[in-house]
Amino acid sequence: MRKSNFLLSTLSFLSFIGLQANGLDDLKCSFYKTHAEPLSEIQSIKDPGQTPPADSSEAVAKKNEEKNIEIKTSLLDNPSISDSYLEGYVQALIDDEYLKYKVKVIIRNKIAYLYNLPDEKSVSDGIIGMVSKVPRVAEVHDEKNTKAPLRAEKKYIVPRPQIKGIWFPQNTVLFPPLIANPRAVLNTIGYRWQWKQGSRYLGKNAVAVSFGDIFPLYRFIDLGRIHAKLQFSLEAGAWPLFRIDHNETNDWSEFVNADYFLGVPVTMQIKQWFFRLRFYHISTHLGDELLVNNPSLIRVNPSYEGIDLFVAHQWTDNIRPYIGMGRIFRSDSTFPLLPLYIEWGAEIRMLRRVVHYNRLYGQLFVAAHFKSDETRHWALDSTVVAGYEWSKLRGAGRRFRIFMEYHNGFSPDGQFYLDRLDYFGFRISYGF
Repeated sequence: MRKSNFLLSTLSFLSFIGLQANGLDDLKCSFYKTHAEPLSEIQSIKDPGQTPPADSSEAVAKKNEEKNIEIKTSLLDNPSISDSYLEGYVQALIDDEYLKYKVKVIIRNKIAYLYNLPDEKSVSDGIIGMVSKVPRVAEVHDEKNTKAPLRAEKKYIVPRPQIKGIWFPQNTVLFPPLIANPRAVLNTIGYRWQWKQGSRYLGKNAVAVSFGDIFPLYRFIDLGRIHAKLQFSLEAGAWPLFRIDHNETNDWSEFVNADYFLGVPVTMQIKQWFFRLRFYHISTHLGDELLVNNPSLIRVNPSYEGIDLFVAHQWTDNIRPYIGMGRIFRSDSTFPLLPLYIEWGAEIRMLRRVVHYNRLYGQLFVAAHFKSDETRHWALDSTVVAGYEWSKLRGAGRRFRIFMEYHNGFSPDGQFYLDRLDYFGFRISYGF
């Protein structure tokens, strides 16, 4: 008897909650209609010959049929989700990932209108893509590229903040690292199978590690009539290499070499063009274990300072070619380097996929990087990589990558810079 009374009481309480929730939904819908209806009146006054839009899906479909816009009427027939509820949900998603851009969304008849989208195409496309994946959002329109029926709702629109710049921007960099470059500023670990002359000291099997990141300091967001973005940053990195096929029995690896890097890049974006002017210093150090195990090896100091200028073009959302030139203006006398070098390459991304459960963006990528310099008599040094990457934001933010790589040319490691070395390996990386 007590169990029956308890069950009846529980069911009555749940029914009461359901009635209250329905009442709140009705109140919310009535509140929304009260605020949404004046817009229709404003439009009817401006265009007295047109029929004012109604709340029904048939009227919406009729209106958009004239614009050749396909309306997903099945999404409009669901009375349990109001536009105001969907609008709040989508706005929360945008603010969670892109709060600093102050993007505003307004939803009418399950059509999302986005205002104040940033000029950076990769970021704005990411926002549009995220909103288009939200269930029950029939269409997404950029307010700049469509005659949105919401221009009269000035009170709903958040004006774009008139600020000159941003301190310590985090989600994006104006010139991301060149992922196929063996000296890209990223956090990586990889395993290599190596051969040719350089493998004498670097080993047939080696583990290559790198630690590095870009630290954005300040970004000007709108410069001049060209509306350019200009950013000052710091870069720092280290590239240790460990040989694991040495003859010592007391240790499984031998510390061979480490290169250290510090750079001051100045980057700029003008629409789909990206520029990087960078001053940098590189110093290299042989591992103590290598010197102990190879007493005949003479240590030199290939440290140097240089400057380079790179240009990249975001040809499409998925294709990014680049080219750059550099000059070394000081090198150590024990390892003199000739000044000029040139680098070029491209990155291609494809088959982008959204994982709804984890809210991650995944895609395949293929990239190639080539280098020729005066010190090596302009011989070609090439690296090709292919793999898969995941990111929290579409087209922005740091990414986790798993890929394989093939290198043909010369060793990138310290005083072995002039030694021929080919290798094939697998690598895991995290960074921009």
